[in-house]
Amino acid sequence: RYLLCWAHKYGYGQWEAVKMAIRRSPNFRFDYYLRSLPSDALGKRCDQLMKAAEREVEQLEKKAREESNMLVDEEKKVDGEDGDEGDLSPVQLPTFKVMQANKRARAEEDLALERHGLEEKVEEIESQIEEVQRRLRELQEYSKDGVRNFV
Repeated sequence: RYLLCWAHKYGYGQWEAVKMAIRRSPNFRFDYYLRSLPSDALGKRCDQLMKAAEREVEQLEKKAREESNMLVDEEKKVDGEDGDEGDLSPVQLPTFKVMQANKRARAEEDLALERHGLEEKVEEIESQIEEVQRRLRELQEYSKDGVRNFV
């Protein structure tokens, strides 16, 4: 994250400035690997991180489009045929807090469903236990009656 923020702050390609920012930062005081990386290696690492961030944003946009039922023509997106340059309508991505709240709500729903299922199983087991206890009482009464009739 720091690398991407500094690349944004100092400008893409200003890897020497990013390297100096790493050396000045107290957060990387004991990170000798990062401090000792050459400028071009920092640039490659920043490129990797940027590509990963772009892929993540694309996945989030795709998920947002699917959730909002927007149809996506993959051919136009990739190839840009028919003079369409592959532009898709912009999607408003949710903030991190909203995403976390949605994730938490889904997890709570899943837990509620699981709890309900477990409660039903417990009720079923309790009814089975009651049935077994009823049968045992019947057997006990039957055996008492049998002993009385036998004597």
